[in-house]
Amino acid sequence: MNHKGITVNILLAEDDDAEFELARQVFERSRLSARLTRFVNGAELLDFLLDRGRHAGRAIDKSRPCLILLDMNMPEMGGRETLKTLKSHPALRKLPVIMLTNSGDQEDVIGAYDLGVNSFIRKPLTFGEFVEVVNALKLFWFDVAELPAPLDLPGRDESEKSYAPSGHTRSSSSSSKPK
Repeated sequence: MNHKGITVNILLAEDDDAEFELARQVFERSRLSARLTRFVNGAELLDFLLDRGRHAGRAIDKSRPCLILLDMNMPEMGGRETLKTLKSHPALRKLPVIMLTNSGDQEDVIGAYDLGVNSFIRKPLTFGEFVEVVNALKLFWFDVAELPAPLDLPGRDESEKSYAPSGHTRSSSSSSKPK
């Protein structure tokens, strides 16, 4: 499905303020019309997608294509654990997830693909390179690839809200940074 001319949802899990600001500027400069939503860790991203916690009631337009950009090293719940949870959840596993990280370590690359990541991209070093990467993401994910539509995210069912990966306990307090 070609998504030219529509605004897409980009969910970015990135704890570093400077790297988020760079990403925000890159998305503004790119050819991709996107609603960029930031989360400072994987637990916040999952709360948003599952409509729970402090993100309960924050609506995502489920009719628009969605892409998750996931940093690997974040506090509370890092990229690997978040990816594992996303890909093991019946509704969330369909969402395309791109690991966007500073790591180029082959163990990290292989581990991410073993967990079901759709793509692994090392963060570009320059602003211009980052713009090129975002434009390439737009071309592939929103002009070429077929994405599930409509976006099949969980509703407000209590069983969905309580879903958490095995062994992961969620704290009720949040030390997140403002959006």
